[in-house]
Amino acid sequence: MVRLAVARLRCCSNSFTPRRTRSEDVSLHEWMSGDNGMTRASGTGTEIDGVTTFAAAHPDWEITLLRSASAPAGGPLSGNVFHAWLSEIEAGLKRGRFDAIYVSLHGACQAEGDPAADLTVLRRIRAVMGPRPVVASFDIRANMSEEIAILLDGATSNVPDQPGSEADAANRALILLARIIAGEIRPMGALARLPQLVDGSTLDAAVELALSGLRERMRSGPLVEASLFTGFAWGDSPYAGPSALVWADRDSGAARQEAASLALSLSRSISMLRPEIYSSETAIKTASTIARPGQPALVLDPADDPGSGGLLDTPEILRDLQRAQAFGQLNGPCVLAALHDVETVSKAHSIGIGGTLSGSFGARTTQIYGQAVPLSGEVVGVGQMADANDYAVIRSGQIDILFLARRPAMIDPALLAACGIDLRDTRVLAIKGGVKTGEAFGNLVIRCTMCDTPGPTSPDLQHLPYSFVPAIRRMTQDDDAELGAESGGEAIRRPTDRRTRAHSQAPSA
Repeated sequence: MVRLAVARLRCCSNSFTPRRTRSEDVSLHEWMSGDNGMTRASGTGTEIDGVTTFAAAHPDWEITLLRSASAPAGGPLSGNVFHAWLSEIEAGLKRGRFDAIYVSLHGACQAEGDPAADLTVLRRIRAVMGPRPVVASFDIRANMSEEIAILLDGATSNVPDQPGSEADAANRALILLARIIAGEIRPMGALARLPQLVDGSTLDAAVELALSGLRERMRSGPLVEASLFTGFAWGDSPYAGPSALVWADRDSGAARQEAASLALSLSRSISMLRPEIYSSETAIKTASTIARPGQPALVLDPADDPGSGGLLDTPEILRDLQRAQAFGQLNGPCVLAALHDVETVSKAHSIGIGGTLSGSFGARTTQIYGQAVPLSGEVVGVGQMADANDYAVIRSGQIDILFLARRPAMIDPALLAACGIDLRDTRVLAIKGGVKTGEAFGNLVIRCTMCDTPGPTSPDLQHLPYSFVPAIRRMTQDDDAELGAESGGEAIRRPTDRRTRAHSQAPSA
C-alpha cells in the first residue's frame, strides 16, 4: 500500500494591491482537511477533486489530505496564515511517515516578506521528505524558479480555458507519481525562463500555439511531461515571467533541449498575439460612437481586474466616464461594473429605490491609484444575488454604476443579469476586467476595447514599482503603435501624467 500525503495552497498574489490576504479571506473561501475535505472537493473541478478521482481508481493507496487552502486573487498572504499552513503541513508529514506527497500550488503565491512563497514551501517539504517522491501541479500563471526542477520529481500545469483543467493537472501529476513509485520512470527536469515579463492575462492563446505538436513528440522518446507558464506579471518576484518546464525519463539533456525549444516557441507566440491598449478617453469616445441599439460597445479596464488581484476600487474609469458625459460624448445609457463598496451598498439598501445618494466613490481601499470621485445619483436597483452578495445600482445622469458588497472573481453577463442590468438598454459597457472578461461577453457586444488607467493590474508594466524586475525586462506596446482605422484613435505605451503620478506612489510588497 502506498501512503500518499496531499497538500494544497492556491493563492495568486498581486504585489501592488495594498490589502493583504488575511485569515478570514482564506477561511471563507477554502480551509479544509481530512476525509471531510476530500468529500467537499468532489465534483468541484479543483485539484483536490482530481485527487478524489485518482483515489477511486487506486483503492490500494491510502491518501490523506493534510490541508487544502485557497483564496481569491489578492494581496500577498499575511505571515500568520502562511506560516500556520506550512507548519501544519510539516507536522503532518513528520507524523504520518508518508511514502510520497502531491502538493497543489498556484506558483505566484507571495507571503509577507517572502516574494516566492511556493518555492519556500517546496524547500521545506523536500527537507522533511528527503529522497521520497514529491510531485506538484501549478497554475498556468506560475512564476517558476529553475530550482523547482531540482526540488521536485515531477510536475504538471493546468490547461487554459479547459473545464476541469485543475483536476486534470492533479490527476496527471498523480499518474506520473504512480509510475515513479512503480520504478517505470525516473523523470529528470529542466526549466527555461524567458528574460521578459509580459501581461500574463493575454497569453493563454500564445501558450496553446507554442504547445502545438508537443503531445505528438511525447508519444515517442524520453519526454514524459511538459508545461508552459505565462508567469504572473503583477507578482513582483525574482522569478517573474514566462517559462517552460520539461521532464524526460532518465535524460536531463533531452529535458533541457525541449525546455529551451518550448520557451523559444512561447517567445515567438507572444510577439504575435499582444493586444492593443488605448487611452481610456479614446476607448470611451470610440465605444460611444460605434455602439448600436441592443448591441453595446465594451470598454475593458484591465488595471483593476479582480481575477488578477484588482481591488474593484480604482476610480479613474468612473472619472473618465463622467468627463465624457460632461462633454456630451456618451450617446446613450452607460453601465460601469463594478465598484466594491460595502458602505455604499448598505446605504443604498437603507435608502431604497428612488432615493438619492451622494458621496465620493472609488478609492475606498487606497488613493494611490487616484482620488475618489464625487457624484450624486438615484438608487435604481438594490438586491442580493444567489451567492448572497448584496448589490446596488446608482444612476448619475446617463451612467449606471454597479456597487457590490463582495468582490467576485470576474464580472460577466450572468452577474450583470443577476443585478437587473439589461444590456439591450446599454450603449457603453465599462467593465473592470481583462481578456477573459472580454471573451465572456463575446457576441453580446459590437466591439471590445482595452483601455489604460492606473491600477494594481495595469497592463503597462513600465510604471509599476517593481523591486525584482528591472524595467528592461517589462514588455509593453510600442510608443508609435496606431489604433485601427475603425476607431481612429491613438494607441499608447506611456501613461498620462495623471497615471504616472498615481503609479509613482504605489507600494511594493
